[in-house]
Amino acid sequence: MAERRVGDDEDSEQFRALKKAIGKHLRELGTDRGFSAREVAEMAQVSPVSYGMTEAGVGNPTLKGLEKIARAFGVPLTSLMEDTTTQTSTTLAD
Repeated sequence: MAERRVGDDEDSEQFRALKKAIGKHLRELGTDRGFSAREVAEMAQVSPVSYGMTEAGVGNPTLKGLEKIARAFGVPLTSLMEDTTTQTSTTLAD
């Protein structure tokens, strides 16, 4: 089992930036398709509160939750994280 490094923190600047970037991407997908956050949550079979927090960039979604959301939008899971490199670091060893 991997050990956490001293200073590793899921609320690091990089982690917060990634959550914000994913949330922004989700909002754009929903707006482009004309769906409300509640409709997306229903299609993805995730709770509206959880989806809303993810879309707002403050939630901590699971990979499975993101997969369900991507499937609801009809896009690959990896596309939810595309174009986030300009807002986040691309390395894990910062």
